[in-house]
Amino acid sequence: MLRFWSGPEYPGSIKLNSRTSLLNPIDTGRPNLLHPSLIVVFGWLNAEPQYLKKYIEPMQKLFPTSSIVVIRSDNSLYFKPESSLETTLAPVVQMLRGELTGPTPTRGILLHTFSNGGGLQVVKLRRVLSRISSASPTENPSPRIPTGLVLDSTPASDPLLSSINTWAPDHPVLHALAVPPIVALYAVFIATNALCGHPPIFRELRETLNTPDLLPTVTPRTDAAATPRLYIYSDGDRVTPAHEVEAHIREARARGFDVDAERFGATPHVAHMRADPERYWRAVVRLWTRVVSASPCSPALASL
Repeated sequence: MLRFWSGPEYPGSIKLNSRTSLLNPIDTGRPNLLHPSLIVVFGWLNAEPQYLKKYIEPMQKLFPTSSIVVIRSDNSLYFKPESSLETTLAPVVQMLRGELTGPTPTRGILLHTFSNGGGLQVVKLRRVLSRISSASPTENPSPRIPTGLVLDSTPASDPLLSSINTWAPDHPVLHALAVPPIVALYAVFIATNALCGHPPIFRELRETLNTPDLLPTVTPRTDAAATPRLYIYSDGDRVTPAHEVEAHIREARARGFDVDAERFGATPHVAHMRADPERYWRAVVRLWTRVVSASPCSPALASL
């Protein structure tokens, strides 16, 4: 049973825990079969609700019959024990599994991931779902659920450089002063992560995002093309450089993923939508159209 917390972070939202909020469809009439049932937003590191709201509102206009769950992340993502992160993600797991077992057919799931902080939340979510899948194996695989993935400003491949470009000020003197403590904190994290038995975080991030079974029990185990994806990145992003994203794109295509990409020009990290909202959301809608078209079990196609 979902536990509600007080204090909505977005207009009309329900706070499920300190990091997770649910927005029910703004159109409560008959569900649009061309809209996903559920949109899961993985916010970038330390993204405040007022900034995430600038993405939520256009999503609601584009997909008014979709539920939206928003997951925020902060610096504790790197240091919290797995059990604490599982608690944060528990409502999301419940909703995803509800798409499999709910009384009405699912219209699909759209994952919208921002930056490497959002991508790492996807990694954590996959770990939780993997454990559930292993604990409750089923002989009959679940029906294929239409699923799409938006990767905005992720994945990077150099965690230290990404951390420096995220946290160090642009001023040359202040930048030089900030680098040593950032490197020291990074070293502490790397040691802690290794002692916990986890692989290097960005290596795991990049590998997880190129895994066909991105959401165990939801996505197919081996069919990479079943989850179309959209990369949104730019030449001006210093946190997640374009060449690192494009290396991941090449690998994804080589593995058989259905890939689309929007490469912006000088836009900074997680600022592509602000530069050209029409282009940004047009690409997202185009992705979901591909998802619906690619899914043999899509209720939308069955109704046409």
